[in-house]
Amino acid sequence: MLTACTVNSDAPKMLRQTTWTLISDTLLSFAAMDIPSILAQATSPSFETQSKVLLASTEANVARIDAQIQDLICLREREQATVVALKFVTAPVRKVPMELLVEIFLQVGYAADLDAGIDSEATYGHRRPRTALRARFRLSHVSRYWRTVALRTPRLWVAELPIRVFKDEPAYILMTKQLLDRSAPFPIPIRAVYILLKPSSDGKAKKAASPAILDAIASVADRWSTVYFEGVDIFPALRRLPVGMGALCMPHLSALRIQRQRGEGLTASLDRRWLAPKLTTLDASRMANVSALPIAWSQLTNLTLGSNSPDTILTILLQCTSLVEAKVEPLIWRTPQPVLASPPVVLARLKTLVLNFFSGEGDGDSWGMLFIEPFFDRLSAPALESLELTVNVDYAWTPQLALALAQYLTRSPQLLKFAMTWSSLVAQELVQLLAAMPSVKTFSLDFCQWCITDQVLVRMTDHGTGNVNTGLGPVLLPRLEVLELHTVDDAFSDDVLTAMIQSRWWPDPNSPPVPQPTVSRLETVSLWTGDNDCRKLSESVELQESVKVLQEQGLYIQLG
Repeated sequence: MLTACTVNSDAPKMLRQTTWTLISDTLLSFAAMDIPSILAQATSPSFETQSKVLLASTEANVARIDAQIQDLICLREREQATVVALKFVTAPVRKVPMELLVEIFLQVGYAADLDAGIDSEATYGHRRPRTALRARFRLSHVSRYWRTVALRTPRLWVAELPIRVFKDEPAYILMTKQLLDRSAPFPIPIRAVYILLKPSSDGKAKKAASPAILDAIASVADRWSTVYFEGVDIFPALRRLPVGMGALCMPHLSALRIQRQRGEGLTASLDRRWLAPKLTTLDASRMANVSALPIAWSQLTNLTLGSNSPDTILTILLQCTSLVEAKVEPLIWRTPQPVLASPPVVLARLKTLVLNFFSGEGDGDSWGMLFIEPFFDRLSAPALESLELTVNVDYAWTPQLALALAQYLTRSPQLLKFAMTWSSLVAQELVQLLAAMPSVKTFSLDFCQWCITDQVLVRMTDHGTGNVNTGLGPVLLPRLEVLELHTVDDAFSDDVLTAMIQSRWWPDPNSPPVPQPTVSRLETVSLWTGDNDCRKLSESVELQESVKVLQEQGLYIQLG
């Protein structure tokens, strides 16, 4: 315990002697001059003179007592500090080897990261990087020894820092640099988000990011592991780095996520080649001029991409031959695109593909033809397992588009899940698509208002022996287990729908009916006709009676 008191080493002996003398003198004074005698002598002519002498003596006694009390307090504090120091020195934690203490520190840091949500891909609003950093500060503030151990453990400081890129105070800039340096030489995650949540009340423009902070982030680019920038343009800072060997080396970078980039002067800022051999994940869904990124597209396995130009996205996809998962959000073409004679590029490892198309002139436009065929004509994904296709505009599908998609599906024989939102397919075109994906287990269709008819449902019904002798052709989607049809209107009959579901259902999964069905057993059925003038399936008495029986047997089915 720290104290401003200074105590003589002979203080205990001196205090005993002085205190005994003071007490003795005080008792004698009170014995010779007690309160009643003072009052009795108050009328004496010489009392005033005597009282002044007595008052001075008494005040001096009080002062000496106060001084002695302060000395005792200081002595007590020194002894208490000695007790604390002895307990600390003899504490079991002091006997823990430094190596074990380091591991304990690392576990505390890891637990703090979990509590702060740093290990997840949650949105930034659910992440609390300050909590994780504060836990590390607490460890380093326990004692001088712990601080030394913490500062000598760079792995402890491998954490996501809550960097405020708009702060340009010298103290904050220095602290940011020091925290970034503490983790050297280990790779570190970088996350810098700059979003103006509310407009300024005084109409002032958003404060610019601090070049010094961005330079500090860029200075450790050789140690970046995962990087996420939102509303932050880091590329000018990267360009200001010393040229050195010419290329920008990022040996540890595995994931790069950039959103809400403006793109002014972006190409000029990216005139240096990147050496990032571990980079496999790129999220540039809101980045302008994404094709200017000087990276090796062929090594990417996960890609999220958005651009105003469908040609740009398609050109990039054609280079990403190692993709496993891809989500792209391009605009549609305004005119038909030529069909190339060259064979499609094979993305041999691609398993998941999400395509979200936009019109660029406001979603919901009800005019024009839909031209997106090149994405299906020029690509092939033989290992594809999941395809989600969304067209956020009510454009008309052409027969050429339906054919291109069917041919693409034929080249993906391992497809297990197909989901499509917004299409103007007719029944015959949908039959063409369903026939091209016999391995699908989950089929989801939203807002396809003219495609679900009796013709389609009959082709999906197992009439026995796979419909070989029925003249209907093979059963569509024979491996189907989950069927979701939403906002598909009501151009079908209740009895045809019931027959299709019943032909694909039996109560006991381990005891199929005889003869052996040629289709898989359904697990989930969800069908909604839509709003407006469509009839409600839930209002059909006969249909609901059949549904009730199926539900009692164990089928999860919802009709509306």
